Amino acid sequence: MFSDILMLNDVGSLLDITGSTMTGMLLSMIIPTLIYTGVLVLVIYLSGRTNTDYLTKKIRIIMGVISFALLFVIYYPNNTTTEFMKNYVFDKVTSKDNNHTTTNIAYYQKHGFISGMYGLMLNNRFIEPETYAALSDNLDTIMSDEGNSYIDSIPDKDWGNPNIIMIFSESFYDISKIDELKFDVSPTSNFNSLKEKGIYAEMISPSFGGISANVEYEILTGSNIGFFSEGYIPYMQLLNNSSYESAPYFTHVLEDNGYTTQITSTWNDKLFNCGKVYEYMGIDQTKYATDFADDVDKKGKRISEKAVVDEIIDSLESKEKDERIFHMSLTAQTHMPYYLNRYDESEYDVHITDSPLSDSLNEEIQCYAQGVYDADKELYRLYNYIQSFDEPVIIIFYGDHLPYLNNSDGEDAYNELEYFNTDDDLTNTFRKYNTQLLITGNFDLGKDDVNYIGPDLVMPYVISHCSFGAEHPYANYLASTAKTLSAFNCFVAVDDEGNLYYPDDLSDPLKKVYDIRECINWREYINRK
Repeated sequence: MFSDILMLNDVGSLLDITGSTMTGMLLSMIIPTLIYTGVLVLVIYLSGRTNTDYLTKKIRIIMGVISFALLFVIYYPNNTTTEFMKNYVFDKVTSKDNNHTTTNIAYYQKHGFISGMYGLMLNNRFIEPETYAALSDNLDTIMSDEGNSYIDSIPDKDWGNPNIIMIFSESFYDISKIDELKFDVSPTSNFNSLKEKGIYAEMISPSFGGISANVEYEILTGSNIGFFSEGYIPYMQLLNNSSYESAPYFTHVLEDNGYTTQITSTWNDKLFNCGKVYEYMGIDQTKYATDFADDVDKKGKRISEKAVVDEIIDSLESKEKDERIFHMSLTAQTHMPYYLNRYDESEYDVHITDSPLSDSLNEEIQCYAQGVYDADKELYRLYNYIQSFDEPVIIIFYGDHLPYLNNSDGEDAYNELEYFNTDDDLTNTFRKYNTQLLITGNFDLGKDDVNYIGPDLVMPYVISHCSFGAEHPYANYLASTAKTLSAFNCFVAVDDEGNLYYPDDLSDPLKKVYDIRECINWREYINRK
């Protein structure tokens, strides 16, 4: 697919992201390509040596017409054909199959190389939601009424206009949840102490093991990947023309209320097409890995968690007095691949003391746990810093997805840990997509009134608690849905009480919210394409 080829825009980052797993990925693509090419060459060679005089001109014309007719039917973007092929020819990728990082490898492996490309082409076709005709004229009224009702119900809603620091912490996960893994020190002790002081919620990520761009897409737009086909990456496949400059991004909301928007990425601007996307979003200031000084602090060969927090502190100290900033930092230190000698022995602060896994997988997890430990330590340093800052500041800290824990021998830690292999499929699926959100600050944030949340609802939640929140019905409506359909992706959904559902089997109140949100998503994002 063209979207896969676009990944080659930033080969350096791609190789850094995938590490040793790239070899297997490339072989799974190259070997079938060589086989198909060889078969095609052989067929052409044999056909040239075959006597075809018995085929009359009329039969040849008929065969040609039938062939082109079949190609036209399956490739022409017709809703009936698309729905038939999606529902009866291609099975959906399940949560277990969806264990990929940077490409649609899992989809190709499931459906084959040629048919996989065709299936992904089908997934790029969008069909208007069945409920859109009935709801389209009332969407603005629904958002306004539900949003206003929600704003009026918030007991501690006015945070004023704080500086907003968002840390998009790569692969951060509270690994202490897995009782089977024991460490000599807790990798997430600071995080767990801070969640008692701030606002904490369990998240459902749209991604597992990779595709951080989809989490970022949800965070900044309020759109949900659950409305797209599996393997879809909106940053690369949807936000690709100037009509998206006027889409409802939360950065626009902040800028309209006097905020300076900043994104600091420890990756390059071509990865997932983010440089162009940030232009559509109107980000005021961007900084990428290539913009950091040559002597920037690194750990495990990547820009460190310490360097990221240093950059955040510098942004707070260098801004104008009374200027409000939204600063989003995208970290990289804790990204795969994980191998024990990625850090020097002296750099390890945390060690595994008990585990049911193989030595090879334990080495991966120890490397991962050190990255989590460093992120946790730097979060606490930033928290302590803002306590003496003379303006209101909130920190939004979350992990984008669980880590990719497959070793070079093909062992998968998630298949070996009982925590992810209970008797209940929904629980297993939820746990593979479950990360954590923490919102804390240097002032009293009030009562915690959310238990579960999706990345798409984080900024609506924050905006609705700010002094300008009442002016933005789109954000307020989305925030209101957290009390009903709290979080969902393509594979699992959860309500505010922690009840789990398959997205195709929602209860009536949740289905109503889902349908409204799907129609809003169609109007504001998909139908612009």
